[in-house]
Amino acid sequence: MTSVVSHSFRPILPWINGDGTKNPIVYKGLVRRVLGIVMQNPGILEADITYRMDVLNPQACYHLLITSSFFVSI
Repeated sequence: MTSVVSHSFRPILPWINGDGTKNPIVYKGLVRRVLGIVMQNPGILEADITYRMDVLNPQACYHLLITSSFFVSI
Protein backbone atom coordinates (compact mmCIF):
# COMPACT_ATOMS: atom_id res chain seq x y z
CA MET A 1 0.00 0.00 0.00
CA THR A 2 1.38 3.39 -0.98
CA SER A 3 0.30 6.59 0.68
CA VAL A 4 0.83 9.93 -0.98
CA VAL A 5 1.40 12.87 1.27
CA SER A 6 0.99 16.27 -0.29
CA HIS A 7 2.69 19.16 1.40
CA SER A 8 2.10 22.78 0.60
CA PHE A 9 5.17 24.82 1.40
CA ARG A 10 4.75 28.54 1.82
CA PRO A 11 7.32 31.02 3.06
CA ILE A 12 6.74 32.54 6.47
CA LEU A 13 6.21 36.21 5.74
CA PRO A 14 5.96 38.67 8.63
CA TRP A 15 3.16 40.66 6.98
CA ILE A 16 0.88 37.60 6.59
CA ASN A 17 -1.30 36.65 9.54
CA GLY A 18 -1.85 33.06 10.61
CA ASP A 19 -5.19 32.92 8.80
CA GLY A 20 -3.60 34.03 5.50
CA THR A 21 -4.74 37.65 5.52
CA LYS A 22 -2.33 40.53 5.01
CA ASN A 23 -1.39 42.68 8.00
CA PRO A 24 -1.46 46.10 6.32
CA ILE A 25 0.36 47.92 9.14
CA VAL A 26 3.39 45.62 9.05
CA TYR A 27 3.38 45.47 5.23
CA LYS A 28 3.20 49.26 4.88
CA GLY A 29 6.01 49.73 7.41
CA LEU A 30 8.31 47.31 5.57
CA VAL A 31 7.52 48.85 2.18
CA ARG A 32 8.22 52.33 3.57
CA ARG A 33 11.55 51.13 4.94
CA VAL A 34 12.58 49.63 1.59
CA LEU A 35 11.41 52.74 -0.25
CA GLY A 36 13.43 54.94 2.13
CA ILE A 37 16.55 52.85 1.51
CA VAL A 38 16.07 53.09 -2.26
CA MET A 39 15.42 56.85 -2.18
CA GLN A 40 18.51 57.50 -0.07
CA ASN A 41 20.65 55.25 -2.30
CA PRO A 42 19.57 55.58 -5.95
CA GLY A 43 20.79 52.67 -8.04
CA ILE A 44 21.24 50.37 -5.04
CA LEU A 45 21.45 46.70 -5.91
CA GLU A 46 18.86 44.21 -4.74
CA ALA A 47 21.48 42.32 -2.73
CA ASP A 48 22.40 45.52 -0.88
CA ILE A 49 18.75 46.22 -0.08
CA THR A 50 18.46 42.70 1.31
CA TYR A 51 21.58 43.27 3.42
CA ARG A 52 20.19 46.54 4.83
CA MET A 53 16.82 44.98 5.61
CA ASP A 54 18.23 43.02 8.52
CA VAL A 55 14.77 42.48 10.06
CA LEU A 56 13.82 40.14 7.19
CA ASN A 57 15.36 36.96 5.93
CA PRO A 58 16.57 37.18 2.30
CA GLN A 59 13.61 35.21 0.90
CA ALA A 60 11.04 37.44 2.60
CA CYS A 61 12.91 40.56 1.48
CA TYR A 62 12.96 39.32 -2.11
CA HIS A 63 9.23 38.55 -1.93
CA LEU A 64 8.59 42.04 -0.57
CA LEU A 65 10.56 43.60 -3.42
CA ILE A 66 8.72 41.55 -6.03
CA THR A 67 5.24 42.25 -4.64
CA SER A 68 5.82 45.96 -4.03
CA SER A 69 4.42 48.30 -6.63
CA PHE A 70 7.63 50.33 -6.93
CA PHE A 71 9.80 47.39 -8.03
CA VAL A 72 10.72 47.83 -11.69
CA SER A 73 12.78 45.35 -13.66
CA ILE A 74 14.83 46.68 -16.55
